[in-house]
Amino acid sequence: RGNSREAEVKKGMDESQITGTASSYAGKRALGNLFALDDSKDADGYTDEPVVKLPPQDVSFVGRCQSCGKSYTFNPGTSIQQMNAVGCCARPDWMVV
Repeated sequence: RGNSREAEVKKGMDESQITGTASSYAGKRALGNLFALDDSKDADGYTDEPVVKLPPQDVSFVGRCQSCGKSYTFNPGTSIQQMNAVGCCARPDWMVV
């Protein structure tokens, strides 16, 4: 159990602002720890472009359906269309692991 306190004086901030920022930070840390969230990623580094990992053509690989969570091992050269034919769920969304 750690003890934390806000600074008594912070340049340019009144007492309520100091308490508010310390409380907000403590709540963020508590929720992050509770839900095991990683807040070290740069939010400004986000792009709308999804990273797509295509199935390898030369080796067997594991594909996991992100919709239902089932995993399958596929033969080399299996296409996305062939992966969808497995019929794991109504809306398969494959990710190559």
